[in-house]
Amino acid sequence: MGKYALQYAPVVGPSGCVLGLEPDPDIAGHARLALAKYPWVTVQAVGLDAAPGRRTLYRDHDKRRSSLWASNRLEADDEIDVVLTTLDTVAALVPHLRGIKIDAQGAEARILAGGGVTLARPEIAWFVEIWPEGLREAGSSAEALMDTFAAHGFVPERHTWASLRAHVPTQRGHSSMDVVIRHAEAA
Repeated sequence: MGKYALQYAPVVGPSGCVLGLEPDPDIAGHARLALAKYPWVTVQAVGLDAAPGRRTLYRDHDKRRSSLWASNRLEADDEIDVVLTTLDTVAALVPHLRGIKIDAQGAEARILAGGGVTLARPEIAWFVEIWPEGLREAGSSAEALMDTFAAHGFVPERHTWASLRAHVPTQRGHSSMDVVIRHAEAA
């Protein structure tokens, strides 16, 4: 619905840009309306994955949420085919990119797999949701996600991954946390 873009738009201001991605075309449309007063914000109806392509998106209209993973569709009431691209492709569209927010219902590791060039950029700060169950359902883990960042020199801000690992809850419904991740040289 553009919640994060609404937070970032006034901070970035008209001299910058915010690019929001939402694979559900209906939600992307609502986000565009909500963000209309910020002409420096663009919302694209596209999802991210390790490679470009298409995939089924499972949608829950009552809760206004969706997932690219069938195992997350417990309350899905329909499904649609959506376009996917890579993080590197999208990151190349944003001049002077300084921050990336990823909240992708467990697809975070797959998104990073399509972002090797972007991960090599130490000036980017990351704000990432870590949802262990969703990551497992998408074929990854919280540890693998953080190992990907570490392999590129990124560390959680004000924490070590070992201290975070002990605090990531595992019960469905109360199982995610947002982490700010910066390059070790900038942290």
